Amino acid sequence: MRYCYILLLLFLLSCTKSIEINIPNSTSLLVINCLFNPDSNWSVFVGYTGNANDTFWYNKNYVADAVVELWEDSTYLGKLQYTKNGYYTLFHKPSLGHLYKLKAKAEGYPEIVAQSSIPAISTDMSGYWDTLNTVVLLDDNNSPYPTNAVSFTFKDIQNEPNYYKISLSYYDSCVYDLPDSQYINHLYDHLWTSTFEERYDDPAQEKLNKKIPYLFFTDISFQNTTKSTNLYAGKGNLFYHFFIWNALVQSIEFYYVEDQYIKRKYLKLYVDFSSLSPDLYAYYLSYYQQAYATADPFATFGNVHSNIKGGLGIFGGYHRRLVLVYSN
Repeated sequence: MRYCYILLLLFLLSCTKSIEINIPNSTSLLVINCLFNPDSNWSVFVGYTGNANDTFWYNKNYVADAVVELWEDSTYLGKLQYTKNGYYTLFHKPSLGHLYKLKAKAEGYPEIVAQSSIPAISTDMSGYWDTLNTVVLLDDNNSPYPTNAVSFTFKDIQNEPNYYKISLSYYDSCVYDLPDSQYINHLYDHLWTSTFEERYDDPAQEKLNKKIPYLFFTDISFQNTTKSTNLYAGKGNLFYHFFIWNALVQSIEFYYVEDQYIKRKYLKLYVDFSSLSPDLYAYYLSYYQQAYATADPFATFGNVHSNIKGGLGIFGGYHRRLVLVYSN
């Protein structure tokens, strides 16, 4: 009987067959990535879709010879100039109240068209990080932990649907004190985004993975009114080098680096508030649902939203404001 098993095993191992799978090459499309706001000149990335047979795509997934043109309403703004690595620029800042149209074409690809505008943003915003009074919340394991509340209030833009994105950002002197921090030279571009804690108690917000460091919501439930919400930022979420957990490091006044406690020169906390175009809002939601779904075995995958006709990607406007809620 033992020899029968051995013969059967040899038979199974010897019965192999190589099958060649021919994967058809699909039509390659242009991929556009352009998020524009009134504080920056135009910058558009032009790439292209690859397929399983295209090994070159992994080394160079951008298009360097595209013709990229831009319109403001019916006014032709001009052709964007190629810089490097797929980026095309135009020395012109978009503004509120205009519809922008982008066209791009390159040999071997269908022409693309996209349009979007910059949404209005509230000028009536305020907030406060309460570092003196501790709030106790429950983590995913139902265990209590201390944190601090950030109360934030803003007035909704009237008579139009609005789409919002919020994050918490720190401007921390200890980042500048570290040896590898010489490249950080500008507040607006180098804020450290904080991960939200347990803040999923606002019925207006989208229910997304808690690891996503942004809060998304529309104004459907509070149109034309003043909206107040609480965010939570514990002192332990600050940027630290060689982070350790103890009472001294939890203090705002000190941080720990290279085996010594250093007094922090300054700390600022901002609510980073953005008003998004409808397409950009849909793009963010679908992108983060896709990106964080891999950690959830029950998650459903969907396509990332695109408003590029004839191609893929996003062409979306937004308005951004930094609201100071704490400064020492």
